[in-house]
Amino acid sequence: MAFVLWIVTAPAINAVLTFCAEKIVFVLDTYDITKAIDSAGKNIILRYAPSPDGKPLILNYRNLTFNTVFLLALIMAVPSVPPRTRFKIILLGMCLLFPVQICRLVVIVFNHYGQHIQMAGKDLYPVVLRKGLYQAERLFARLDGQLVPVVIWSGLYFYYVWYHKYFRKRVGIATH
Repeated sequence: MAFVLWIVTAPAINAVLTFCAEKIVFVLDTYDITKAIDSAGKNIILRYAPSPDGKPLILNYRNLTFNTVFLLALIMAVPSVPPRTRFKIILLGMCLLFPVQICRLVVIVFNHYGQHIQMAGKDLYPVVLRKGLYQAERLFARLDGQLVPVVIWSGLYFYYVWYHKYFRKRVGIATH
């Protein structure tokens, strides 16, 4: 179910993701390298000025947004949650997950610049920044696909279901 929903909504989410990331990259790009970040079906196309061979960087959006499927599956798998509460958890979970996806795309773009672009025979960024961007991209790749959805899901599930259902009743706080 979550996979089918993601397949249907992914092109629209990809368009919004690239739009937001493009605005952030344009603000942070002090060298004015970025020409455009476009959504093209299942790909994200990064056009930048001193690209080798004049070819843009093409990223598959599935690597950036597949954590959406995992988060939806986790939320849908929990039994006996009222539909209204489940909808709240899904909506808030997507709102928390989307900025993580934007940050990951921005880090991928600047890591690509740091690894592949030289201006006037010198590297674009200092070594420390290039290594930091590389490590940030690796960290996002490892944590974003599995750990981030689990953390978001467990936090939201704890708050909406366990906290409201059990803790507030035991302590004597009235629920609304």
